[in-house]
Amino acid sequence: MAQLISIQTGKPAFYPPVENSALASKPWLTGFFKTPVSTPVQIDVEGIAGDGQADLISHGGPDKAICVYASEHFPFWRTFLENDRMDAGGFGENFTTEGLLEDNVHIGDRFRIGSTIVEVSQPRQPCWKLARRWDRKTLTPEVQRTGKTGWYFRVIQPGKARAGESIEHVEARQTGSQWSIARANVVMYDPTVEREEIEQLVAVEALSASWREQLARRL
Repeated sequence: MAQLISIQTGKPAFYPPVENSALASKPWLTGFFKTPVSTPVQIDVEGIAGDGQADLISHGGPDKAICVYASEHFPFWRTFLENDRMDAGGFGENFTTEGLLEDNVHIGDRFRIGSTIVEVSQPRQPCWKLARRWDRKTLTPEVQRTGKTGWYFRVIQPGKARAGESIEHVEARQTGSQWSIARANVVMYDPTVEREEIEQLVAVEALSASWREQLARRL
């Protein structure tokens, strides 16, 4: 049984520059830094109460209401980055899970967490803010290459959830059930992928509008 290990929320805030850092030499506005929440949180179609994003063009909205990352990946990143501080919330995620991975989570999968029902909408696309947070210029493409990206939930049934609750798989949309997060990542990032694969992914009903638009431009 999969489990919601922790919940993190946070509003955008300004952070000062970091001394001797090439990537963080200027102040920045970000909602990347989030705080664990132990009490139940209210979740609606726009996301978790008390959470927010600074860049509403690239982040947030109904298709990307909740950012999710697998706790199983953090030991790898602690070793890879030689940084013991990489743990739950380290990818700026709202939900840190156990028992769900990119190869067994599919576009359109629906899960019940507490009284909330959520649906997988797309892989998480690592951006420059992840690189800046961990002061590693190459981190964004490195995450893409590993496939350890995480993913997003849209909210189908608003409700409440809390850390420690089980994650119950309730159904999968038939059109998306063959498309794991891992497979979708390959189509997005592998320039040699066949056109037919792109066309098939674009046709998945549960895929987010932003991914459908990006892939349609490639076609």
